[in-house]
Amino acid sequence: MKKLTYISIIPFLVCCFNSYSQKKMEIGIGTYDLQSFRFVLKKNTKPNKYLQYRFGDFGIDTQRDSVSKSGRFAGSFGLIFEKRKEIGEKMRFIHGFAPSLYLSYLNQKIFAQTEYTEDIKTSNIYLRPKIGYLLGVQYHFSEKFYAALQTLPGITFNLNFTEDGFKKRLDLEGHFKPRGEFQLVYKF
Repeated sequence: MKKLTYISIIPFLVCCFNSYSQKKMEIGIGTYDLQSFRFVLKKNTKPNKYLQYRFGDFGIDTQRDSVSKSGRFAGSFGLIFEKRKEIGEKMRFIHGFAPSLYLSYLNQKIFAQTEYTEDIKTSNIYLRPKIGYLLGVQYHFSEKFYAALQTLPGITFNLNFTEDGFKKRLDLEGHFKPRGEFQLVYKF
C-alpha cells in the first residue's frame, strides 16, 4: 500500500515541480561580437533576484603539420547573482556580483628536425579567475521573451602552470569592457 501511495504521489510532484520551474527559469544566449557565444541559464531565487549560470568560450582545437602537432581545450563557467529593478513598464536595470573561471589546456609536440635532435613536448594549463560586477538593462518584449545589453567590469588573475610547475608569474588585470554583451532570453 505504501508503495502504491508513493507511486501515485510521483506524478503529482512532477507536475508541481514542472509548473513551479516553468515560472522560475530562463534560458538564453549571449554574445559580444557575433563570433563567440555563451549559453545562459537563470533561476529565480527570490522576487527580482536570479542566479545566472554562464557557460561559454568552449573550444577544442587540433593542429598538425610537418613541424609540430598541438591540441587545445578551453572553456569558461561563471555565476552572476543578478538583481533587477524596474525602471519602466518594460525596462529593468540589472546588476550583481559575477565570479567566473576560464580554463585552457594546451599540449604541444615539436618534431625533431634532424637525427641529432629530439622531439620537444610541452603542456600548459592556463587559469583565469575573475571577480566582476554586472551592469546592464533588459527590455521585455513580452512575458516570455526579453533582450538585455550588459557589461561585466572586473579584476582578473592570470595563472599559468607548465610542466616545470607554477610559472613564476602572476598577472593581475583590472578591466572595464566598454563593449556590451547582447543577450536574448526566453522564460519558461
